[in-house]
Amino acid sequence: MSVPESQLETWSHIGSLVQSASTYQTVKAVIESRESPYANRDITSYLQGSYGNDTNIIGVEGDVDIVLRSKGVYYPDLHKLPPDQKAHYDRVRTGASYSVEQFRTDVGSWLRDNYGKDFDPGTKALKIKGNGNRRPVDVLACCQYRRYLRFNGYEDSSWIEGVCFKLPNGRLIANFPKQHHDNCVMKHQETDRYFKAMVRIWKNIRNRMREQDIIQSGIAPSYYIEGLLWNVPSHLFGHSYERTFLQCYSYLHYADKTQLVCANQNAWLIRKDEATSWDPKYFSTFFNALGGYWDSFA
Repeated sequence: MSVPESQLETWSHIGSLVQSASTYQTVKAVIESRESPYANRDITSYLQGSYGNDTNIIGVEGDVDIVLRSKGVYYPDLHKLPPDQKAHYDRVRTGASYSVEQFRTDVGSWLRDNYGKDFDPGTKALKIKGNGNRRPVDVLACCQYRRYLRFNGYEDSSWIEGVCFKLPNGRLIANFPKQHHDNCVMKHQETDRYFKAMVRIWKNIRNRMREQDIIQSGIAPSYYIEGLLWNVPSHLFGHSYERTFLQCYSYLHYADKTQLVCANQNAWLIRKDEATSWDPKYFSTFFNALGGYWDSFA
């Protein structure tokens, strides 16, 4: 047995964006206020996650994920520079008077002032509870991250721009949400709009497997499903959802999992003990269950 095309068609549809868009605009007005204690820190905000990438599914109203980034301070990654350029950077760098920890503290203070008991400091993102027409919100207070590719001085340098934040234990976490978003948009266009539809189908199956206790909650975040399908060559998408599912699954089954990358193209997708990578054990559990669910669907 397999999932019929009519069911796949239903699962491919995007969920409502009205409430998430309204929530974002309301919260955006608060976090970008000129009255905030960090207003002079060169800030910008944008959506990420399922709503930001248009992969939200019908019947599931998830949190609205917002990136609030400050370019008032940046954190460098020098590992791609040759030794002489690393040394040159170290000679000319100046200490920063502001930090990502202070930025998070300032944003948290402002959110507490504006949302009171609906504010929760969380551990990674700052959280605002849902209330009436407002969806629950996660605000990631982060700073600019620069992965330097060349440094011969500040006027002669190049880098890949990302964002970064720190965990409570002090570990710096870097990611590249803009590249993830842009690459997924391009993939969607290259596949004649099949890519995001297939992401929604896989997410719907994931949710049903969770409801049926086939897999545990939390082992297959949407971010990783998007990244997984992004690795499938674009010519394998199309004709029908059934064919696309089977071709994607077959390709990934035989692929070298150690060579799959995140959709941002700046991190490995499947790695053990990497903060931004999918744990191999969780990936295997999800992927094998997905194949079993498809084969036994009735």
